[in-house]
Amino acid sequence: MNKILLALGLLISILLCSCGDSHLAKEAPLYKPFVVIVPEKYSGNLESFPVLSSIYVEKDQTFKMYLGLIHGDKQYFGDEASVFLKKILWDIDGEKTSSPSFKYTFDEAGQKKASLTIVDLWNDTVHQEFNFFVNAPNSIAIDFPSNGYNQVNPANNQSLPLRWTMSGIDDWESAECEVFVNSQLDSLWVKPFAQLDCFDELSIYGTLLGSKIIYAKDSSFTFYWAVRATIQSEFAGTSYDTTEIAKFSTKILGTVSTIKIPFVYDKYRDFEISQTEISLIAANGDTLSKTVENFSNSIVIRKILPQSGVKIFVRSLNRSDYAPESLMVDIPENTVLELPPIHLKDKIKPQVAFHQIFSSKSKIVEFNVYDDGSGLNEDKLFVVINEDTVSYDFTIPTLQITLQDCSRGCKVNIYGEDYAGNSLPSIFWNIRNVSTVYDIKGPFISEGN
Repeated sequence: MNKILLALGLLISILLCSCGDSHLAKEAPLYKPFVVIVPEKYSGNLESFPVLSSIYVEKDQTFKMYLGLIHGDKQYFGDEASVFLKKILWDIDGEKTSSPSFKYTFDEAGQKKASLTIVDLWNDTVHQEFNFFVNAPNSIAIDFPSNGYNQVNPANNQSLPLRWTMSGIDDWESAECEVFVNSQLDSLWVKPFAQLDCFDELSIYGTLLGSKIIYAKDSSFTFYWAVRATIQSEFAGTSYDTTEIAKFSTKILGTVSTIKIPFVYDKYRDFEISQTEISLIAANGDTLSKTVENFSNSIVIRKILPQSGVKIFVRSLNRSDYAPESLMVDIPENTVLELPPIHLKDKIKPQVAFHQIFSSKSKIVEFNVYDDGSGLNEDKLFVVINEDTVSYDFTIPTLQITLQDCSRGCKVNIYGEDYAGNSLPSIFWNIRNVSTVYDIKGPFISEGN
């Protein structure tokens, strides 16, 4: 987890020691130096920052350092401060610069040595060493059981290790983890299952099912788990990071496994019921199961003997713009195999075609606009005649336009798209009324297409 610079600026008071010509020696230099550290793009006032004893920054985060001077009741920063000095020398982790202000980025985490040396106009020298504490980004992620793992043994004598990876903990940081496990997702965060150092190990002993073990012969039980880390630092205070929620399932104790096949029609908005055929085909070509679902989003659940190379084929029976999808899976023993959703996608353009002209008196021309996929998005439908947008009447699939004077010709363009974002073809028609009839020609492909 990335952290921001903990303060807009860090002021470090520098202890003064002077050495110069004896005839110029004074009890203290006229100009007292200090350091200001701000985020890279900060451009505000530098005069009112808190004084901190340590410089705490993030790895790979650019910050800007300013030399500051105090003279009497006035403060000077950067270039303004440099006019009162003969020499400025920064040493940041071995890199040296004499600029009164500069940008810097640490590309490695850890404690870094730094120093500042200045010589003022009276040859008084001030040298101070200080440390940067460069924080590595904190991160925590689940390792085992990973999301979707389905081979947990539900027997009483099981031992299930829970493993995660915690990274980015520096020497000056400590991390405590709360582990949450629950069979109900809504109750996951109610109470931690365990609290321990993030680098300790944890296992679940005994049955996960309690009295439910007698029902496990032909069933699987799902559990949800996550880990929340609390990171404490003497410099940066307290921060938190949390893994994603993972789920794992127990094995079935019977001989038949279960497969769950979710499918979804991407961006489907039509009111017509979609009919979807889901087929399971064995490696030898035999059809193991075939079913038809009258929903655009559903989960098909089937019992099946363990075997390898099962092909799952999903296709729409009444929405031809949606391409079929297939995948191959192996079905282990004693398992509930829950597949990721199978997405059917509409990549076919909707279509438009001239239908009829009623009469030159009514001046109504009719087109058919149709889509056999996600559905026509009527908010995106508009008609242009000779570069003017005109009104129309539309009742799927019929679009009616009332023509104006077309004695010199009317160029008709119909624009639109379906809910999947596929546009109507870029075509147009030329319509001209000759005497008492209309002459229509086209469609023609628009220029540039």
